[in-house]
Amino acid sequence: MNTGGNEMRKRFCLYVLVAIIVGAGVTQAEDSWRLESKVQPTDFFRPMASMRGTVDGADLAFDWLIANYDSVASKIPPTWLSSLPSYAGGCSMERLEKARGFFSQPEHEVDGTQASLRKVAEAVTDCVNLRKREGASVEAYLQ
Repeated sequence: MNTGGNEMRKRFCLYVLVAIIVGAGVTQAEDSWRLESKVQPTDFFRPMASMRGTVDGADLAFDWLIANYDSVASKIPPTWLSSLPSYAGGCSMERLEKARGFFSQPEHEVDGTQASLRKVAEAVTDCVNLRKREGASVEAYLQ
């Protein structure tokens, strides 16, 4: 009898609950759960995924990543480090500028980091420009 699916559902529910707790501002519990426990690398970022859907959540996730970078880097495979600039994604030039500064430091730059950061920068810039150009008309339509 295969119980793998059941276990995966339980883990998924746990990650959703952790994301809700973090979104509510209880970051200390989430920090210890993720940084001090034996969370699998494949599951490490799942709680953040649902948080990143809002501006506040994306800022919280990015700030958490930057504050805990060394611990995060020690828990995930080295080949994943170059994808961490994706946490600067969204529609915030301020977050992008923080990421550029952070990931330009030699101790945070691995092969592929700058390429990943360029892709994120292009997407963020497109979003910001689209919001400037079309934001007012979209808001008027939604009223």
